[in-house]
Amino acid sequence: MEGDIFHIHQRNGSNTGTRTAQLTIEDEDGYQIWDGTAKAHNANYDHEFDETFRVLKNKNTVKCTISGDPGTGGYTVVAVLYVQGHDYAP
Repeated sequence: MEGDIFHIHQRNGSNTGTRTAQLTIEDEDGYQIWDGTAKAHNANYDHEFDETFRVLKNKNTVKCTISGDPGTGGYTVVAVLYVQGHDYAP
């Protein structure tokens, strides 16, 4: 999918340890073009792009890096991207 990202909703699940989850976007060459910073477990976060929309195109990749103590119950992170699609063909 290609388009303008308006919003990313991040839900970090419950955890008995001290987990964090960091969302990032990398371009097709693997360079990081956006950093959502590490966010703590047991919470919801909203990344807004109201002023400057983040363009998602070509082979951009949304990644989630999890770090910290895994605790005993596992860890789930949900990221929902709200994107308005575009055709970037020349």
